[in-house]
Parts: sequence; structure tokens; C-alpha cells
Amino acid sequence: MKKLIQRRSSKGWKFDILILGVIISYTFFPLICATLAFGIANICGCELGGADVTSCFVCGQDIGAYIDLIILFGWIPSLFTVPSGLIAIVGYIIYIIFKYTEKKVR
Repeated sequence: MKKLIQRRSSKGWKFDILILGVIISYTFFPLICATLAFGIANICGCELGGADVTSCFVCGQDIGAYIDLIILFGWIPSLFTVPSGLIAIVGYIIYIIFKYTEKKVR
């Protein structure tokens, strides 16, 4: 019986870590995309302006508009995903704490 309980609890931890990983990915994915766009622009030697699209030529193609678009779609959603994701992370950690301490009390 103890082995069955231990197996169930180990599966529960794996599922909880998976859910926490999904929440963390949701939280920081837009920031990671924007940071990668900044890195690509830096590697290519492109200048990034605050409000204007600058030309950035790589292999004869102008990718400046795409880089600015990636940065825009990285920073704007992060204004929502970071606060809501942090609230979800804290809430899920509290849920995990209550879930596993309740089992030990019984």
C-alpha cells in the first residue's frame, strides 16, 4: 500500500512541475522573444530606434521591419503576461504547498 501511495505522489509532483513550467513559459515567452530580437539585431549590426523602423540588411534582405514587429509583439503582451503569470505562479505554489501538507496531516 505504501508503494502505491508513493507512486501516486511522485506522479502528482511530475504533473505539478509540468503545470508550473507551462505557467512560467506563458509568463516569460514574450520577453524571451523580444530579447532574441534585440540579440539578432545586435549580431547583425542593426540600429534599433525607439519609435521608427530602421533598415537592417541581412543577405540582401531588409529585416528591420520584422525585428521591430517582433520587439513590439514581445513587449506589448508582456505588460499582461508578466503580472498575470507571476500571480499564477504564486497562486499555484500556494496550492501545491496546501495540497501536499494536507496529505501529511491526515
